[in-house]
Amino acid sequence: MDPYLRLYALKARVLLHDPPNKMWVLRSHEEVARKFVELVLSGTNLFIDVDENAVRRADVAASTFDRWFINYLYAEKSDGGSSKPLVVEYRWIHNIFRPDKRVELSDPGDRVYNVLRGVGDVLREIAEAAKNVGDRALGHLLYTTLYFLLEVSWLSNDLSPSLADTRNPTHTVFDHLYAATTISNLYLYEEPSGFVARIDIPMIQKFVSSARRTADFWAGSWVISKLSWGIIKRFVDEYGPDIVLSPSLRLNPYLFNYIIEKLEEAGVGRNTTRKICEQYSELLKRLGLNIIIEKTGGDCEKLREMLSLIPLIPATTYIVLPPIKFSSVDDVRNTVARYYTESWNDIVKQVMESSEPTRGIGSVLKQLLNEFQNVLRFPHTSIRIDVVDVKNVYMNLEMCLYKGDKNACKQIGLEDSVKEKLEKTLKQETRNGLSLKEMRLANALLWHVVVTKALDIESRKSPIPLPRPFWIFDGANLKPETDYSKLTAMREGDWRLCTLCQEEPAVIHFPKTWSEKRKRPEFDEEWVKLFREYMISKGLEVDDKAFNELKKVFRPGEALGPYCLLKRVIGYVHAKKLRNYFGLASTDDVALIALDKSLAKIIADEDKAKRFREAFEEKAKREGITIHHLQFVLPEAYKRYCEVSKERCEVVEAIEFRDLELAAFSSNMLYDSFKRVISDSLEEFCKDVDPADLAREMLGDNKDFEVLYKAARKTLLAKRLCSIRTRYSIVKGDGDNIGKLHQGDLESLGIEMSWYIDTLVNHLVKNVSKDDAERIRKAYEIASKVANAIAGKNKLVVSPTLSAAISIALQVAALKDVATIVKFNGFPIYAGGDDVLALFPVEKTIQAVEALRTGFWGDNEKMFHLSTGGEAIVVAQALPTGRSFGVRVADVMDVMSFEIIEAGEQLEKIAKNARWLGSDVCISEKDSLVVSDSRSGVVALFPLSICSGHFKKLIASKVLKTLATIFVANSVGVLSSNTPDDLDNALSDPLTKARVELPLNARHKLIENVVSRNIDVGRDAEEVKTKIVNIFTQPIEVIGNCIINAFNLVNTRRLDGENGLTLAEELIEFIRAARGW
Repeated sequence: MDPYLRLYALKARVLLHDPPNKMWVLRSHEEVARKFVELVLSGTNLFIDVDENAVRRADVAASTFDRWFINYLYAEKSDGGSSKPLVVEYRWIHNIFRPDKRVELSDPGDRVYNVLRGVGDVLREIAEAAKNVGDRALGHLLYTTLYFLLEVSWLSNDLSPSLADTRNPTHTVFDHLYAATTISNLYLYEEPSGFVARIDIPMIQKFVSSARRTADFWAGSWVISKLSWGIIKRFVDEYGPDIVLSPSLRLNPYLFNYIIEKLEEAGVGRNTTRKICEQYSELLKRLGLNIIIEKTGGDCEKLREMLSLIPLIPATTYIVLPPIKFSSVDDVRNTVARYYTESWNDIVKQVMESSEPTRGIGSVLKQLLNEFQNVLRFPHTSIRIDVVDVKNVYMNLEMCLYKGDKNACKQIGLEDSVKEKLEKTLKQETRNGLSLKEMRLANALLWHVVVTKALDIESRKSPIPLPRPFWIFDGANLKPETDYSKLTAMREGDWRLCTLCQEEPAVIHFPKTWSEKRKRPEFDEEWVKLFREYMISKGLEVDDKAFNELKKVFRPGEALGPYCLLKRVIGYVHAKKLRNYFGLASTDDVALIALDKSLAKIIADEDKAKRFREAFEEKAKREGITIHHLQFVLPEAYKRYCEVSKERCEVVEAIEFRDLELAAFSSNMLYDSFKRVISDSLEEFCKDVDPADLAREMLGDNKDFEVLYKAARKTLLAKRLCSIRTRYSIVKGDGDNIGKLHQGDLESLGIEMSWYIDTLVNHLVKNVSKDDAERIRKAYEIASKVANAIAGKNKLVVSPTLSAAISIALQVAALKDVATIVKFNGFPIYAGGDDVLALFPVEKTIQAVEALRTGFWGDNEKMFHLSTGGEAIVVAQALPTGRSFGVRVADVMDVMSFEIIEAGEQLEKIAKNARWLGSDVCISEKDSLVVSDSRSGVVALFPLSICSGHFKKLIASKVLKTLATIFVANSVGVLSSNTPDDLDNALSDPLTKARVELPLNARHKLIENVVSRNIDVGRDAEEVKTKIVNIFTQPIEVIGNCIINAFNLVNTRRLDGENGLTLAEELIEFIRAARGW
């Protein structure tokens, strides 16, 4: 029999070795599992005899260390005899890092049979439809589908997953089953063997941030994601999806796309693929991604296309490979390197094929890429590949633990004295006198040593990745990889830098000249002539239409290196799809979308449409601007106007994105003049409607904001809201201490092991006998002492199940982040679970950050991600660590690459270094929001959580509610933009102008008075003013028990020796930053 078919059959059996409803059939779960295996696999070529010992080895190896130790201890009794296995009936799952957080699990009853029968029916349909592809290919197809569909079907049908072990209630049976399937790659034989590899694409920040437009930004991230996926995909093709440890492929859109594509290639009919698609769509809805399903209309092909545009695969991946085909670390490393280059070439090929038209802009872009294939045949950088030989680690671990071999200990990063420590601990705590070898302790600790020790040791031996060279030695001379002068107007042999990344030699330059007639930069006419001649020499004629299109892709004066050129072309190729699914493809899109959508809703009837046109005729027509120019600026409002007015509109074909410059150019106007005229026209229209309606659409509809809308002067409200927007936000979030969680570090969460054990065990033992309760507590305590000896103080021993639980937590967080980004009219640049990067309209930014931060801790801060079907079903755990954010508000005319880098640096240097000191000397670190403005340079910093006892208490909603109130009050003209200046004057000595230092209470009273003076609600409105001041102050004053007076919360981010600002002072800095938005 084909060995690969046996491998797939074995993994399928491992995946089904425990029933998903295990805890409700605990005393007969092995028999139930056998029934489920038959229900799912019968009628397929996976339903064959497998090595049951290999299944058991994978089961044991995947278990958490605590569970393993409980099993060991229950093999003994105090009198030296044997003990019956303990059965604990328990129905709560506890967060694996925060055992005080728990959710009750519900019995799915007999529905499980229908669900698993449905999974089996899909597999049997595939087996019949694809029976001619060959046993190996069919086995792979069936196993990969089972891997994806098992959990998806269970959750999409509202079935609660069981605990993996009721004695260790910190993870679901799916966490254990998928971890066991992954670890089975290393336990095909009696002794562990195989390889664990960490694959890292370096220097991604520079590659992604080198962008001038939104599509460039997205393209850089998309390339990295596709590159990583291309490597993963090649290993999945051979071994199956379980080999990927991180990112998790459970519930993953990329695996969903992969499966549907493979099934279609194998000739499986649409009826079968539709079933898979429907179940996945249902699960996405239950995870809050309804908006994604709505945008695709429930169409499977559109759903696949939209999901493929979202960069979800990180630059760093972990894979677990069986000892099949690979005999050494170098074999694995060479294969990964080859797959990396192949994956890169797939991307370039895909872009080339997307630009296939024989005429027009597509053929020009294709020819440009063709010209530089010699450079583009390799990725922009080499790759870091750290590979661990598991067999060698296991041998060293045995020598270290069983024989005390100090050199072996050193080879795997353990202390010389670890054997003595462990023997002493176990001798004191146990009675049966088994040796470490008889306990098979090396087997139980192997995964921990691989991921926390051996990988880091291996990384020191791995070749250092280097950027791709653009010159190579030819004898004693440096030879360029391509001609850097032919399209750059440079002398032969000379070159110039790319204007985007400032690192690559430019391969194409678009010289500019100033057009007095058009009052704007234009392509140099001589260069245009030479460029056309060059294209003709390549068999391409660049007509006027193609050249005008080229102007949308490249700007006068730009010089692009080969990789920046590739990103630009990728962005152009995908612009239409990005616009279709996200409504965004340019920076102007991001800045204008909130105003555009809001106006489209306001133009609700024919009367408003008529007034909309009249406003433009009154204000803009004298400047030569008609309402039809709005299709370049506010296309949704324009489309709505056309629908309501029933006017035959002049729609320009193929408008890929909103473009203020293009609109100004087409109107023969200067950029600033065009903006002013359009804004004046919109303001005129808004005076005749209720501007509060527009405010509700743009800024949010809640009772606190309603007070502001009603208090605002109508003319000022119209002027503030109905003007052309050119500001947008770059939002970057990053989970705090995620790397430490992967290492099992409880201390990074402020948790001590003693508290962890007490909390978990106290819940667990309520319904067991006193003797059993003592044994359970003892097992946990001994396990913690062993963990202390092997891992360090307050650290968990990392098991495959712990790794799997973290990976799926990040996967679900990433999916929810995407839903949040789309909901708030944002543009997803990257979503990886711990980190997220997106562009937002300024009006939606604060709401989006609140959702991104609070959602990181699961639904309603429960520390679990739940599905929202008939009942709340646990899908994954949430990671109880902080998530810091950097928000950079920039203008569409700013240099985007600089602003992106600035957003990232402020996140790392300010938010992630923040330390907040409360009145009771309680210090919170990280988990902060830094907000900055590109034009003023003002920076403000806010805490998103504060310490409360052992843990962080989330205050993001309260803090961000206050920021939102300030922003709205300023936007509608209720809160004066001069508030910070008035405070500066009040705190200045009238003679010397030096700042006067006041006691905190006096300073905060002054701030409250200044804010009150700067609230404009007209005469006889003191009650309204008081209400607004309360809206401003109350959310901060009730932040939490940790702080006596929240306004006294001080940050210590300013490392110049001065005390940091108080929270109240940071609010004033926010007003200073936001007044230009």
